[in-house]
Amino acid sequence: MLNKREAAFVIGILLSGPAVLSARAGVSDEDIRFFEDEARVITASRLPQTSARLPATVYVLTAEEIRASGAQTLWDAFRSLPGVDVVQTQTSQGEVGVRGMAKPLNNRTLILLDGRTVLNGFFDFVTWEALPVTLEEIERIEVVAGPASALYGANAVSGVINIVTKSPERLGGGQASYSFGERRAHLGSLVYGGRQGDFSYKGAGSWRSTHRFEDASRRASEVGKAHVAASWRFSEEQELGFSGGGANLDVLTNTGGGGTGSEDGQVHFARVDYRLRGTRVRGFWNRGRTVLHTQDESNLDYDTVDFDIHQTFELPWSNSLVVGGGYRNNAMSSRTFLPVRTTQDLWNLYFEDRWEPWSRWTFLASGRIDRHPYSGRVFSPRGSAVFEPRSGHILRFSAATSFRNPTLAENYLNSVRTSPAVAPGLVDNGFTDLEATTIGARDLKPEKATQFELSYQARVESFQVSLTGFHYRIQDFITTTVPLEDPAGWPLMRVRSSYTNRGQGSGWGGELGVEYRPKPEYSAFANYSYQCLVGDLESTIGECGGPRSKANAGLRARKDGWSGSLWANWVGATYWHDYDSSLAADQIRRAKVADYLVMNLHLEHAFKGRLKGLSAGVSAFNFLDRKHYELTRYESPVVTGQNGVLVRSRWIGTLAYRF
Repeated sequence: MLNKREAAFVIGILLSGPAVLSARAGVSDEDIRFFEDEARVITASRLPQTSARLPATVYVLTAEEIRASGAQTLWDAFRSLPGVDVVQTQTSQGEVGVRGMAKPLNNRTLILLDGRTVLNGFFDFVTWEALPVTLEEIERIEVVAGPASALYGANAVSGVINIVTKSPERLGGGQASYSFGERRAHLGSLVYGGRQGDFSYKGAGSWRSTHRFEDASRRASEVGKAHVAASWRFSEEQELGFSGGGANLDVLTNTGGGGTGSEDGQVHFARVDYRLRGTRVRGFWNRGRTVLHTQDESNLDYDTVDFDIHQTFELPWSNSLVVGGGYRNNAMSSRTFLPVRTTQDLWNLYFEDRWEPWSRWTFLASGRIDRHPYSGRVFSPRGSAVFEPRSGHILRFSAATSFRNPTLAENYLNSVRTSPAVAPGLVDNGFTDLEATTIGARDLKPEKATQFELSYQARVESFQVSLTGFHYRIQDFITTTVPLEDPAGWPLMRVRSSYTNRGQGSGWGGELGVEYRPKPEYSAFANYSYQCLVGDLESTIGECGGPRSKANAGLRARKDGWSGSLWANWVGATYWHDYDSSLAADQIRRAKVADYLVMNLHLEHAFKGRLKGLSAGVSAFNFLDRKHYELTRYESPVVTGQNGVLVRSRWIGTLAYRF
């Protein structure tokens, strides 16, 4: 719990005004205006439009806000957003969920990099450290809160996060930076891009190494990344682009079985994009060759090949229509899967229509049909009505559905683990070892969710306010079956489990955000969100689906080459699935994780004159060093649960040179 002094500090920030984080010193007013309402949001719709009339709730983190937040990892950047749950599971690994779907190895939020899925091919979660992108390369991050399967298909259950990188024109040169700090944290990066005539290009590379929160002498991760892109503009209506990249990683990770391990290897991608008037074609190949080190070593080799094409039509009566389709082939190989190598073919067709019959009304409808070889066909519709009663005020009502297909692991896993028997019931009966077997299932149905949402946005002079309420239902959770014990192998106890569809939940909540920007050089923000998911839930989701209440507040300023920000992130208490060796394997205990406060700051100076282009700064995550857990901590070879890490402070100093 917060002490009186800390509580007063948080309340003081909330009352003094909210924090949008700062912009880099030297950024022009034109750059600031770029990120206001005129910015085009591309993730919530296939028809890019301003943030005023979107068919869903979207939160945007700009490059300047990310920089000013002092975020040292990509997942830390999300902590300031309402409705977004961030859980630090290891020093080198975080999990990001939306509206009550946070959990370790989260696969109910779709993560995209420039519109390309970056989910692991086996488990459909993201290893954030493996993303081939540096913080300096990011233009903005768009978070679509709520179901988005009507556009993106599987895994867009609770939301979509799209990381949009800077165009070569936006880079307009290069930047080299080096960061160093507590717990032997080191990060070096180089980004360069530009345009020559009709040819544009960019390249980026980085290396990052960090040691553990709980023991600074032990390494938590070491990752090297690279990303390149090039495009040719043949005319205003025709363009061709290529991009590719990869990461070499060695990171401490959660295993999904209540324990920890490490993953090392390489992940790569290659992509091609083509645009001709209203036609867009995209194809990409994701490749992973990693090894998961736990009690055993498991190779995780996967290849995802994806092709998508869509056409935009401008129709009479203020109507715009997009129709398209796609094909995806997933191939995987692992010694812990049966068969060792397998492939899946997935197909989809989709449409989106926008109709503006009157100047103050916009109606949007979309739908998508996805086909899975075992789960069959799923139809995901979405509809929104947007009304602008007066300039600067927007009302919206939306209804949408989403789904999650079984992962390759849930279909094909064939895992056998042997460990010493520790439960008193086993030891008292003379058992010395425990053999746990988990087998995949081919008859699983997809998880499905339906959400209704009502929102209001207003921009009045220097204030911007947003208020959103939502209700959703989710059914057919894919979860592990109750382990079946076979005592016949005494003194070896055999336990066998698989996967099944079981349970349903109902969630509701709301988000309130306020931003105040009296001048381009000063701004403040505050937001609060409440959420609760109850019912017969999948076991790794916490009670109420994560923390019920979260609040953020902060301030930023920049003047005469200096920029700084201070912000607070408070997360209420929550309950997670825990494990007690005195309980039977099919019993669940809920363990409480106390509320916590994380204070962050960033201070930077951009030099002028002969040192123009050089900047120096310091960032601090959790600078009060309030030691806390964001997840319960335990290890079990049998029951899927949690294994949190003690979170501490991290101070980082950065030198950067722009050329």
